[in-house]
Formats: sequence, C-alpha cells, structure tokens
Amino acid sequence: EGNYTSAAVCERFKGVGYTISYNYTALHVSPLFQGLADEALVRTHLGSEEFSATVTLDPMPITKVESGFGASEDATATWLLMVLSFPFIGGAFASFVVAERESKAKHLQTVAGVKPAAYWISTFLWDTLNYQFPCWITIALMYAFDVKVLTTTNREAAGGVITLLMLYGPAAASFSYCVSFLFKSPGLCSLVVIVFGFLVAMGGPLTIFILYLIGKADADNPKDNLITIADAITWVLRFVPAFCVGKGLFNVINIEGYEYFEGKDLSAWSEPILLLEVIFLVWETVVYLLLAIQLDIWSNNPRALSVLDNFVSFVTCTCCFKKKQEVDITTALPDDDDVLAEQDRVLAGEANDDMVVVS
Repeated sequence: EGNYTSAAVCERFKGVGYTISYNYTALHVSPLFQGLADEALVRTHLGSEEFSATVTLDPMPITKVESGFGASEDATATWLLMVLSFPFIGGAFASFVVAERESKAKHLQTVAGVKPAAYWISTFLWDTLNYQFPCWITIALMYAFDVKVLTTTNREAAGGVITLLMLYGPAAASFSYCVSFLFKSPGLCSLVVIVFGFLVAMGGPLTIFILYLIGKADADNPKDNLITIADAITWVLRFVPAFCVGKGLFNVINIEGYEYFEGKDLSAWSEPILLLEVIFLVWETVVYLLLAIQLDIWSNNPRALSVLDNFVSFVTCTCCFKKKQEVDITTALPDDDDVLAEQDRVLAGEANDDMVVVS
C-alpha cells in the first residue's frame, strides 16, 4: 500500500510517491536511492538546496553458514577447471599404450622376452612418476590462489583433497590400460577417454547432488525414490576414477550442504564426503592393473581374443551394423600360373604314369 504509483493513490495518502529501481546484486543501493529521492523532495518543498539527508547503513554481519556457502560458490570455478583438465591425463596414458601396440613396438618387446607383467608394471610406474608433475603443480596453484575451501585445515579438507589428487593418477593409469584394449586408433582412444572422463566427473556429481537436494528438500516427506536413484548412480560411477576425484572435490566444496542432508557435523574423511572415493581409487589402482595384465595374456590366446572381439563389437554396437563375411581361403586369391599349368596336365592324363598318383 505504500507504493504510490498512481495519482489516485497519491491523493488518497496525501503524499508524493516514487518507485526505486535497482540491481538486486547491490542491495545497499535501495536505501541510498530512497535517501536521495527524499532529499530532492524536501529541497523542492523548501525551495532551498541547503537541506541534506544522510543515510546510515548498518547491515547484520555475515553468518558463518553464509560465509561457507559463499566460499563454496567461489570454489566451484576451481572444481570445474580441475574436472575439465584431469581427464586429459588419462587420455595421454591410454593413447601411448595403443600407439605402442599398433606400431608393433610392444610385439617386438614380447618377442624379445618381456613378460606382460613386466611391461605393464614398468609402464604404470613411469606414468605414475610423470603424473607427479601436474599433480603437485595443481596443489601448489590451489595454495597460490588461496582456494580456502580446498586448502583449509578445517574439517581436514586439505589432507583429504591432497590424498584424492595423489591417488587419481595411478588409478587413472590402470583404468586407461584396460580401456585401451577396446581401440586400435590412439587418437580415438584418447578422445573417448577424455570426453567420457569429463562428462562423468562433472555431470555425475551434479546429477547426484541435485537428486539429493530434491529428494531431501522436505524433511517430513522425503522422496525416497530419488535418493535411491542417486545412490545407485553413485555406486555404478565409482568404478570410474574420474568420477571419484570429481565427486570427492565437489563434496568437499559443498560439505555444508551435506551436513544439512545428514543432520550432523562432517569432516572430509566422513563416508558421505570422500572416504569411499579414496578407498575406490586405491582399489582401482591394483585391480585394474592386474586386469590389464590378464587382458594382455588373453590377447595372445586365439579363443580368448575371439571372445574379446565379440565383446568389443557388442559394446561399440558394431555387431548391429556390420556383418562379418566368411571368406573361403581356397577361392579368395587367384591361382599362380604354374598351379594352373599343373592342373591342366593332370586333367589331360599326362600325370597318370607319375611315381605318386592320388586318385
């Protein structure tokens, strides 16, 4: 009723009305503009420019919760850059082993006596060593740019984040080795690993958080079906290292939100934050490396190789679009001239008196 926007309303309240338009991102401008408008009205009424009005703003201080949510919003950009860049590391691991296999460099090592276990363990150690450079550069940049949500010792966030980043490299290497058996082109393999890793690392945590947010928005009537779907997606995607590092960092950044969901204080090492992600990264490092060694051994077995080819065709859906044609090796290539001449001699009966005759 105090918004005097028409002459009738203005006459009714015996006053002068005005409307203040301001940008909502600058909340303090509303009382400031009102003070300027009131000052102009009084000066007009008095006919003097001597009158002045002073506006004093004394807002309430930002609460601890508001400060935490603000810091989380600021760190979201850092999280996005990290989940965008880290899948490139896994793509580099995968493309190298595919290039070695397709160029027959690995075959040459196998012929020279290099066992599959020796090849993959040495490759794993080399890739893990190379990963230390981007890993520690990333950690140093977090401290250099003072990303407090990821570097603070409160809730043991810094220790959890550093552990997560250190474990991602070995797990990504082992996972990339297993994926590399599905490809024959290094470029295509690298592209798929990078794009898939980015989509899973970014889209997975966001989807799960939104499902939790909607499912637990009403504490009296939670939507259990959405929470169940979120839990199922989480457990499935945990088998991908990129998801583990993306979700772990996202949970640390939004730890206040998860405290609201759980109704209790949490630390970075709590199960809903990154404890399970760290455990999965350790498990993936060992299991995927052993699986890559076993896949290499099977690749030298014709029967196992046939099963693997059928599995790859099923996964990539090439079995639905391309039908393998059987080739008769006896008619696939033309006979040589000497073979044709011998056939004519036998058919003409000139070979009947030969020492060995097969009839």
